[in-house]
Amino acid sequence: MVMTSDRITCCVPDCKRSFKDDGKHREVMCGKCFRMAPPALRQDWKLKRRAYFGQRRRRPENRDELELRRLVFELDNLWELIKAEAEAGKNRPDGLDGFLEEMGMR
Repeated sequence: MVMTSDRITCCVPDCKRSFKDDGKHREVMCGKCFRMAPPALRQDWKLKRRAYFGQRRRRPENRDELELRRLVFELDNLWELIKAEAEAGKNRPDGLDGFLEEMGMR
């Protein structure tokens, strides 16, 4: 499938969803793939993003630049974990029949 340059695809392999490329993002993940990650990771992502944007909204004289850098580092690490979990979720067998077939029991 040939994608035009104004589209960016979901970062999870075998996911066919794409989004309009506005030039702001290097990679994106669709909501369906994002929900494949464990809820604890998604909740941590949500809290860290809230803290990051809260720091960015502050006035420059009240902003903690070290805290911003720490949050960016943690968000990058969380993104990689979420992406790995979503990719692993694509490889999980669908239901009991898929599991039994994968194990060679059917």
